[in-house]
Amino acid sequence: MKDSSHDDSGHNTGRDTSKSSGKPKPGPTSGYNAATKGAVVNASTKSGGTLKFISQNDADSWDPQRTYYGYIWNFSRYYARQLVTYAPKPGKDGAELVPDLAEKTAEVTDGGKTYTYTLRKGITWEDGSPITSYDIKYGIERVWAQDEIPGGPVFIQQALDPDLTYKGPYKDKLGLKAIKTPNDRTIVFRLPKANGDFERMLATPSGSP
Repeated sequence: MKDSSHDDSGHNTGRDTSKSSGKPKPGPTSGYNAATKGAVVNASTKSGGTLKFISQNDADSWDPQRTYYGYIWNFSRYYARQLVTYAPKPGKDGAELVPDLAEKTAEVTDGGKTYTYTLRKGITWEDGSPITSYDIKYGIERVWAQDEIPGGPVFIQQALDPDLTYKGPYKDKLGLKAIKTPNDRTIVFRLPKANGDFERMLATPSGSP
């Protein structure tokens, strides 16, 4: 807030009289890079209840394959899952890649060009129906449908199909050849060339079923 004080010459000084220092309150809930230094711990021993989130900004999209906002990627952990994800731990331990829908992180073969996963038993959608390898493949294929659901990252698309020969699941019912699903619990990704970042791409919301 600025006052309307004037100096001796009659000019408005524009002096800032706000009492706020503008500095964030101390603690793990605020400040630069706070998430890497600590965590907010709910001291309650009771389970259940309602957790509410309030933001001054709207989401770019709640669609996992369409969102590109970092805070929506974080929030999507409440409703979207991937084969692998980042450990739900505070600080630097949160950068660890861990299995989620998959039993373990990828079995990487063929000189880093083939990634194979086996899904955990018992994983389900909200209605109780099983999540299958076909669901995951279809979710990822939606990244190719940029005319229908634009806006999200295309890292996975560039890694699996750099020449964009696939036209997306709404136009090509045969599916993306770079992803194989030999059964409902196995999914295999075959890259045209090795990419050491590929598994981390699968950990983004774009990799959700």
